[in-house]
Amino acid sequence: MTVHYQLKADYKRWAIIIAASLLVILLFIYKAYTYLLPTLTEYLAAQLPTDAKQQISTRTLKQLDANTLTKSKLSLDQQARFNALFSSLIENYKSTSLQAEPLEFQLLFRNWPDTANAMALADGTIIVTDKLVDLIENDKQMAAILLHEIAHVKLNHQIENLVQLSVMSVSMVVILGDTSTLSSLLLQGAAIGTLLSYSRQAEREADSYAAIQMMVHYQDVQPFINILTRLKAQSLQDQQASQPSWFSTHPDISARINNINQAIAAKTP
Repeated sequence: MTVHYQLKADYKRWAIIIAASLLVILLFIYKAYTYLLPTLTEYLAAQLPTDAKQQISTRTLKQLDANTLTKSKLSLDQQARFNALFSSLIENYKSTSLQAEPLEFQLLFRNWPDTANAMALADGTIIVTDKLVDLIENDKQMAAILLHEIAHVKLNHQIENLVQLSVMSVSMVVILGDTSTLSSLLLQGAAIGTLLSYSRQAEREADSYAAIQMMVHYQDVQPFINILTRLKAQSLQDQQASQPSWFSTHPDISARINNINQAIAAKTP
């Protein structure tokens, strides 16, 4: 009986030790994911040279054009009008930047069937889909979307997304011991990173920048809120039809509108 009780006590003690160890490991993983990974990602993304961003973006655009996007059906007049608007926003951005801007921004239009979306590539390429243009009621709403995407470029969010995806992919390969898939994971990472949603922090930063710039250019942030609301309504329809939408990569409309209002209030004397 004494041996039985001793074994039972040992079993409980080891069970507690194992459970505590697992808890510590899970806590470490959580802390690493929420604190260490973003810091490491931001640092590594900042070290990437401009030519590397251009190469990544060129490859990403080729992958998107080959697998997802097709030639825009917008008229040349429409594209020219929005490109003129885009050029004026970029000129203002460059004139107020504290550092010389090495990136060459460009605005491209693509058709993504039944999808209203806009994407920013790391080299300054902004892609707007035809269906998103159809939802936009005026140039101010287009400016708000463009400013939001410009902010993603300015703040290096796409590269941070890619670096985070790469770090996580490499970590999984190391843990699972399967190196055969590593090259393909990294090869596809740029396009996948473009289509993944940004972090909430990245979206807050891009929204805040766009909102403040809307006040600079138009003294009005309401067009930004209006187009977000229209996109949210379209997103609900797309979800019912199982279609991707702008909010699949730019989520949480209510919180984002609150953030926009807070950003403006913080800048208002």
